[in-house]
Amino acid sequence: MQAVEGFAVGEHGVGEAAFIGAVNVLGLDLDSIVHFGRGRVQVYGLSQGPRRPPSGEGLNVPALLTFRCAPLSHTSSVGP
Repeated sequence: MQAVEGFAVGEHGVGEAAFIGAVNVLGLDLDSIVHFGRGRVQVYGLSQGPRRPPSGEGLNVPALLTFRCAPLSHTSSVGP
């Protein structure tokens, strides 16, 4: 497996990054490259992770990001 069309990676309940076009995933350690958090996705952003490749290589390509956020719960009190 080398070039993958429609490649996407995500974290359940948090979000997804769907990469646009063919992506060469050969030899990529996705766990050290992509990190999700509430309202954010980080690709090649950790200092201890792999260095970001030139534009157009690896996962350094355009992507559509989708975030899944649970609605905020609001509490209210009714006074006398």
